[in-house]
Amino acid sequence: MTDEQKLKLDALQVRINDFQRLFDLNSEKITSIESKLNPIKEQSKTLKSNIEKIRLEQFEITDGESVKTEFYEFSQSSSESVDVYNDSDLPKQYYTTTIKPDKVAIKKAIKAGEDVSGACIDTKYKIKVKEL
Repeated sequence: MTDEQKLKLDALQVRINDFQRLFDLNSEKITSIESKLNPIKEQSKTLKSNIEKIRLEQFEITDGESVKTEFYEFSQSSSESVDVYNDSDLPKQYYTTTIKPDKVAIKKAIKAGEDVSGACIDTKYKIKVKEL
């Protein structure tokens, strides 16, 4: 190896060492930032959950009527679905040919006043937010 090649190799090794130190330093910074970010993410989840609870309370107080603010309109809608909590209790008439509960028939039967053991109607609510 020539002296010139040795000098270039040494210079390259210095650059590699510099990049390694920079990489290590940035890795430490990233780890530090991530450790600070995780509590913020958790706090954000908690705040979103609290806002959702407050909105639901608000709709209970206003009997589900829309609420308008300067920037948003909040309204509520509901949907119903059949929750089959025990397949083995369901009468066979409420199964489809693929041997799964026929939720449409179960819902009709429950709505008609029949007692369908193993299922009930589950009402779900969701909040709609519409920007004004």
